[in-house]
Amino acid sequence: NPTARAQAAILAGAGPENRKEEAPTYPAKVPPARPVLTEEKNVLLTGATGFFGAHLLKELLARPGVRVICLVRGGDKKRLEDTLSWYFGAGWIAGVRSRIQTADGDLALPRLGMEEKQWKALAEEIDGIYHSAADVRHYAADAGEFLTTNVTGTETMIGLALQADAMLHYISTASISGDFLVGEPEKTAVFTEADFYIGQNWEDNIYIRSKFLAEAEVYRAMEEKGLHARVYRLGRITGRCTDQVFQRNPENNAAFLLMRAVRCAGAITESMARLPVDLTPVDWCASAVLALGKSRRTAFHLLNPLPPSMKEVALAMVPGLLIVPDSSYGPLLLARMTDANRDILAPLLDYHNRTGAGESRIRVDCTVTLEAFKEEGFTWA
Repeated sequence: NPTARAQAAILAGAGPENRKEEAPTYPAKVPPARPVLTEEKNVLLTGATGFFGAHLLKELLARPGVRVICLVRGGDKKRLEDTLSWYFGAGWIAGVRSRIQTADGDLALPRLGMEEKQWKALAEEIDGIYHSAADVRHYAADAGEFLTTNVTGTETMIGLALQADAMLHYISTASISGDFLVGEPEKTAVFTEADFYIGQNWEDNIYIRSKFLAEAEVYRAMEEKGLHARVYRLGRITGRCTDQVFQRNPENNAAFLLMRAVRCAGAITESMARLPVDLTPVDWCASAVLALGKSRRTAFHLLNPLPPSMKEVALAMVPGLLIVPDSSYGPLLLARMTDANRDILAPLLDYHNRTGAGESRIRVDCTVTLEAFKEEGFTWA
């Protein structure tokens, strides 16, 4: 609720402004998956200029005979190649350039801004869609623009997948699990791959809200229109496990923003120290998506089943880390909140407010995903 009007409504006890549909309209469970019937040789990829999307493109091109059409605003192939060159080197691009094509499209526009003839031609050409593009800012003033990109854009990709009779691989986030149950905030719960809406607090953060609503549209299309889809709920994406290369624009990475804030504060609370912190290497995660594409399940949780604690992670970055009582953390943050580092500390303040004085009440389980890895012969490094 980033506007003065919305905040005034909350302080007056009126609740969040512009509340969407009532919670009971969302499915509690993920629909069953339909079997994979075709090989994906001509694939459409959105978000290829992003950190995860670029690595997903590399994994797709590691498959023999696969050709990838990358949706890029303005059809800017140079921008795409600059990004790929930064992550993988010019030599790699030279070897795969003939199998990469760009298509001009904008997720905020109907039919991606394409003429009907172009739209139909694209639908006839592709047999798989990997939709990883999203506005990933966790703090945004313009909620309408944000939801248009992440929700309406996903609806457009659903429509294209249905017209093409293609599998939609939707890249979501494990954060849709929420931190607590709205009706019973003290109750603990487990969020599995089969779960979708369990009463969690999905509306508090604009990014999580948009991914929840987009995922809901995927499930509606599966149940009502026969969409073939797989959903991959990603954890906090971090640098490559092979060489530690990190995101080109780290200011757009949630893990980076949180850890930078912890380093700036130099302190965490006693209860925060116990919280698990998922850190998922980008290259491993991209490989996992491709490994699970033909699985008989619908949704997967791509994160660390045994995550380190916030204390372990914070100590690796801040050797002189202070662990303070929860009651004194507010004054400490306030003292650190100077003009120079106010924006840096904002993600930590949000994290502290969301987790409160205790651990997250909802645990994200990935047992089913680990079973799927075994079935597909994919090892957890």
